[in-house]
Amino acid sequence: MTVGSSSSVLAPGRTWAITTTSGSTTTGYLPGWAGEDPSTADVPIDRLPLELADVAHRADVGGLVMPVSHAEEEAEEAGVLVVTIGCKPFDGNEDSPSRVPVMNVQIVDDFWIRDLDPAGAVAFGERLRVLGELVMSQAAGLLAAARSDWAAHSSTGTAHVLRTLSEGGTARSSGPMASVSG
Repeated sequence: MTVGSSSSVLAPGRTWAITTTSGSTTTGYLPGWAGEDPSTADVPIDRLPLELADVAHRADVGGLVMPVSHAEEEAEEAGVLVVTIGCKPFDGNEDSPSRVPVMNVQIVDDFWIRDLDPAGAVAFGERLRVLGELVMSQAAGLLAAARSDWAAHSSTGTAHVLRTLSEGGTARSSGPMASVSG
């Protein structure tokens, strides 16, 4: 599939099958865009409803990999704004939007924007475009000005303050930056 193209071409669909230990087989449509085949065998008949509830078709569209940190912890590379297309045809909730293909966006870790239909996907893209414009037209300039102001008014470099503190010195307030005594 060519992602992001209005003329996306899908691979042909297939059929998945779940076969129970009693020999009965349940089959369903496996979309060509789905990344994994949920087919399995030797499922105890009493587990069939659970197996069907777990059938999930998913395609990874893409996203960003960025250094992410929690609180003051060291940053680690993680997926951010990761987009997937998904469908859970046997979702227990009959009104669930995910019974048909929807777009899901993983913000980071286990935080998601879920169940976007095509109009919701476009609206999400528009919001990202607005945010991108805001970052490029305002935040980047403000950041550059803030860094320039900081450099002009800080009395000591950050590395010096941190090194002195680690050596047992104390920091006292002096303008926008801490300075070190002791």
